[in-house]
Amino acid sequence: MKGRAFSIWTAAADLVALGLLTLLLCLPILTICPAVTALYYSVAKSVRRGRGGPYREYFRSFKENLLQGIGLSVILALFCAVGFFAATYVVNRPLSEAVDFFYRATFFFACIVVFMILALACPVLSRFRFKTAQVLLFGLRLLVRFPLRTLGLIGVWVALGAGGWFFPPLLLIAPGLGTLLATFLVEPSMQHYMPERSQFDEGTDTWYLE
Repeated sequence: MKGRAFSIWTAAADLVALGLLTLLLCLPILTICPAVTALYYSVAKSVRRGRGGPYREYFRSFKENLLQGIGLSVILALFCAVGFFAATYVVNRPLSEAVDFFYRATFFFACIVVFMILALACPVLSRFRFKTAQVLLFGLRLLVRFPLRTLGLIGVWVALGAGGWFFPPLLLIAPGLGTLLATFLVEPSMQHYMPERSQFDEGTDTWYLE
């Protein structure tokens, strides 16, 4: 019982520390996607499944996906800018109904892309060796093919965001906790595209199939 309690507290501490580390590494903007990718990888592999050290796995993933992650971060920033300007235009310069609908639709589309990159494309980047365009298309495929899991992901992050709004200290654990909950929704989706365990060489650590 004591060992299990210690393990739970250790995992909780790792989630908080990894989440804070990710927030710190997101400050340069261009490293947002590499940091989010590393957080997902370390939580899915080390915190949830107990494979390897969480911090060692975090920095290994961050280093391996840095350049490609920067490219995703640029795309992320562009869509954030598009969404911001569309929202600003609707609020400050309401024109005809058609123009208002166009900018609202643009804002909604930008929000979907931003969510898809952070919640799905970054986990895909942590798992598969795809080109950037393939990572985005694969993330979009997961978004569309598994709508209930997508709604679950939205619910997780909206709930944590709302909780942080009313209880700011929750924001300290939200990145790690949200990522842990997200693994239970994203991992089953990605496993549909993974080879069977029997197709791997003997001795290969297929932790992502568990």
